[in-house]
Amino acid sequence: MKPRVLIVEDETDLSEVIAYDLKSNGYEVACSTTCAEARQFLEQSAPDCVVLDLMLPDGSGISLLKWIRTHHGYAHLPVVIASARVEELDRMEAFKMGADAYLTKPVRLSDLRARVTELVQKNRRA
Repeated sequence: MKPRVLIVEDETDLSEVIAYDLKSNGYEVACSTTCAEARQFLEQSAPDCVVLDLMLPDGSGISLLKWIRTHHGYAHLPVVIASARVEELDRMEAFKMGADAYLTKPVRLSDLRARVTELVQKNRRA
C-alpha cells in the first residue's frame, strides 16, 4: 500500500509541484488549502504524513498542528512544516507544538521528500 501524504498549502502552484514530486516517487497525495479542509480530510481519512504551511487563509498552521497533536488518533502523525517564516521564534513554536521537521521556503523537493520518507518509515516501524 502506498504511503499517503496530506499537503496543507494555500499556494496551489506550490502544492501541485509538491504533489507531483511525491506522486512520482510512490506516494498517494491529497491537498487542502485551508485549516478547515485539512480538519475535514483528517476526520475522514488517515494519512501517513502531513506537509503543513504555517500561513493559511483561515488560520494558523500552528493551530492546526495543535489540533492534530490533541486529536484522538493523530498524536504521533508525522508533520513537516514548509513555511516562508524563517524566524527562530517560529521554528521553536512549531517544534514546541510537536512538528517533526521544519523546512523554509523555497523548499527543495528532494529535501522535503527525504524528510517525508524518513518520517513515514520511522512511524511505520513504531
